[in-house]
Amino acid sequence: MKICLHYDDIKIREFFNEIVKGYVEKNDKILAFVDEIKEKKAISKNKRGKVERARTKEKNVVKQFGLSENEIENIFDILEKENPEL
Repeated sequence: MKICLHYDDIKIREFFNEIVKGYVEKNDKILAFVDEIKEKKAISKNKRGKVERARTKEKNVVKQFGLSENEIENIFDILEKENPEL
């Protein structure tokens, strides 16, 4: 692993930080990889199905009620302009 990362000019710390960040932020590619690991570990299809349904439900709620990154940034910009002392 160390040799591969060195070849790609990525530090081990950077690699793991990005993997963890992707997992926490629910990056689809990282989650797909985690699903592959679950299959290899023979985690029950029932449990995997529950997790997948929860992810889908979460995505739908975020789509319905959530704000995009740009919208959140805009809100903070507006607050900053209106309240410069913050």
